[in-house]
Amino acid sequence: MHGPSIQAAIVASATLMAGIGVLLAVLGDTDWHVVVAALGWVVAVGAWLHARRHGRLEPFIPHRSPVSLLAPTDRRDLRRQLRGVDAPTPRSVEMVDAIVRWQRRTSAATLPSLIGLALVLLGNPRPLVPVLVLATSVLLVVLMALERRRWARVQRLVAAVRSEQPAQT
Repeated sequence: MHGPSIQAAIVASATLMAGIGVLLAVLGDTDWHVVVAALGWVVAVGAWLHARRHGRLEPFIPHRSPVSLLAPTDRRDLRRQLRGVDAPTPRSVEMVDAIVRWQRRTSAATLPSLIGLALVLLGNPRPLVPVLVLATSVLLVVLMALERRRWARVQRLVAAVRSEQPAQT
């Protein structure tokens, strides 16, 4: 991958927020904030290093998607198939399966960096920030659960289409 990654952007944000949080915590004499912010920064940087080492960095500005080459009606049909509204066709089953697997990998690769950023923000000595982080975390967990259900539904539809296809020799 060339260019910046999502994880690198999160690490940059975490570094900036940790620096501000540590400065505010030191000035306000609240030591536990320093520990939480530092822990969050370590988690974010560690997640970025792990993703980089294993080739799992996600592009910050994605390249042009192959899906953009499809006709508008084909894109609409593909989006409906990716949401699990329609079953994939034998013609689109491989693309639907590949996109869903890519979405799962992307989510798994960026989640550790987001956790590190959340820890950095929790270390902020302002009382409203931890409440906002908690609310955002709850929303993120709910959205992840919904996405997992959708991915599972689409994977079942993909398996059903593949089981109906005659074996190719």
